[in-house]
Amino acid sequence: QIWSQDNIQGVADLSGPNGSSLVGYLPAGTGAVATTVQAKLRESVSVKDFGALGNGVANDAAAFTLAIAALPAFGELIVPAGGTYLLGSQITVDKALNIKLLGTIKPFVNAGAAATPLFNITASNVSINGEGTGKIDGISLTYSNWCGIGAAGAAGFIDNVSVSGLIFTNLGLDSTSAYAVSFASVKYGRILSNVLYNVGVVSNVSGGGFGIYTQWCDQLLVEGNQGEL
Repeated sequence: QIWSQDNIQGVADLSGPNGSSLVGYLPAGTGAVATTVQAKLRESVSVKDFGALGNGVANDAAAFTLAIAALPAFGELIVPAGGTYLLGSQITVDKALNIKLLGTIKPFVNAGAAATPLFNITASNVSINGEGTGKIDGISLTYSNWCGIGAAGAAGFIDNVSVSGLIFTNLGLDSTSAYAVSFASVKYGRILSNVLYNVGVVSNVSGGGFGIYTQWCDQLLVEGNQGEL
């Protein structure tokens, strides 16, 4: 008998949008747990999977929010290199995630209170890593107290939050104050190996300052960051 696509049961299902859920996957190694190809692939998503264009024109905020909502806790979100992603509203990170921010992020001009902090971390076990190429460019902002990445515990500490390997540029050119990174009520936090251009270097004074701001933190490591006013 000659088998062809039209007489092999299930071929049409495999080519459908949920076809990967029908294919098994078993990692190598003793004790590995079987799953499906679909479940394995969904451990990591790109914002482009949810419609982000990264063309420096469209507002990609909705795609970021959808991608975060779709990921399981401890999943991986990828912001691909080579794109410029405009965000017109705040992106809340409310679950444990590893975010690879490899492209360039820009807020819409004068996005103001709707976009500060631009990335708002409210959960423990969140990492945002630019791997030395990811960038947050504040362009010409007029809203005071603007922040690129903020992490804060609403009722007590959040733990194990890391911001590393990012380039921050042009934050608060027209603001009274701006922060590249702000941590408040964070325990075991890490702010490592970031580069800050056209922002201040480090501030730990409530009510003002530029660059890296910390308040009510415990066992916080701030190391290897470079600043140029």
